[in-house]
Amino acid sequence: MKRSAVCMFAALLAIALVPTAVAHGYSADNQFLSAVAALGITGAPDQLIAAAHTVCDNIGGGPWLGMSPQMAQSLSAGVPYGMLTQFFVAAGRAYCPDKLHSMGMS
Repeated sequence: MKRSAVCMFAALLAIALVPTAVAHGYSADNQFLSAVAALGITGAPDQLIAAAHTVCDNIGGGPWLGMSPQMAQSLSAGVPYGMLTQFFVAAGRAYCPDKLHSMGMS
């Protein structure tokens, strides 16, 4: 009897926690995709999201010389060159606002 109660509790706990984690990730993706769509940037959502994560991985990494990894990834995702700054800010706001804030760009 105790074992089934423990299993039931564990199952209910898992059910309660999983949607929260999924919803949080979905909302950041949704926020980001909405922001870039409002800028007129179109492309495959998975590529745009991957490029945004590259931006966050490299924000604050020092001065850029030539083509940075985040620029190259963003351009390959279909972001027009003239829209890179706006794309970087949208990525930062959605995925790494703390880094964006530390650079004074929030």
